[in-house]
Amino acid sequence: MARSLRAALRHLPRSPGCGSGRLADNGGTSVQVCNGTLRHRRLARETEQLLVRAAPVIEQVTGLDLPHLCFRILSPRAWRAEMLAYVDQARLQAATMRPRLSPEQLVEHDRIRADYAEDYARKRATYPAATVTAEDGTPQTLIAPGALHRAALRNNPRALYRVLIHESVHQGQDTASRGAVAPVSPLSRDLVVEGKAIRHLLEGHAEWAERRVTQILFGGQETPRPSEHAPQAENTRGTPAHDRQELHAAGVQFVEAAVAAAGDVQRFNKIWRDRSCVPTVQELSRPDAWSRRVGL
Repeated sequence: MARSLRAALRHLPRSPGCGSGRLADNGGTSVQVCNGTLRHRRLARETEQLLVRAAPVIEQVTGLDLPHLCFRILSPRAWRAEMLAYVDQARLQAATMRPRLSPEQLVEHDRIRADYAEDYARKRATYPAATVTAEDGTPQTLIAPGALHRAALRNNPRALYRVLIHESVHQGQDTASRGAVAPVSPLSRDLVVEGKAIRHLLEGHAEWAERRVTQILFGGQETPRPSEHAPQAENTRGTPAHDRQELHAAGVQFVEAAVAAAGDVQRFNKIWRDRSCVPTVQELSRPDAWSRRVGL
């Protein structure tokens, strides 16, 4: 990593979370939407209204508690600063992990760290929305309005609402797991962690819930995934959209079968508290084997 970039990382401001911002409450979930820009008031208002309406349905569908939802609308500069600081925080935390990593994993770990830092340093906001961990350990979702427009989401209300619901489910996963499974470090999410299909589980579960919540709230046919609205979209290391869709599809199929095997979402939700319950890559296509192994 370039010396100037390392110096910049050391001085990046990191917000502890939502901080000041409008706080709404639907009787069970407090919703905080913070608009860190001088614009996008309509987006902030729509986000708050949707989250207040969707939170109890997300809890019903997933069985996860959502005591608080924090969404922050940021300028491109603030988004880059937050994401760089998040990666830098993960880099520091990863120091405790290093004695348990093989030499090959160490090389891969450093490559991922450098790729994230370099890309975030020179590009505009890459993701329309990203759920990360605030400095105090609570989940928060960062929204990049410009990326919403580029992905053709801003003027497609149903697709936008699906993004917000999807990220709310990620906040619920993080809250339920408390580090056992989620959140996943941006530096380790692409490593093979004990052979577990963690990314498939997190993204598949979020999309599985997103589909059901959207149908309950709005009815009608499912819209395509946001990445299908912008097939040219890539993540920070150039993963094509179709690869992400395959990852999501495998995760959704597993979650559908696993919830059916468990009998209800509450029994399935033991998966968030015990990493040994996370499916292996092989078990994604064999949920019956996963069910026998974890005793469901």
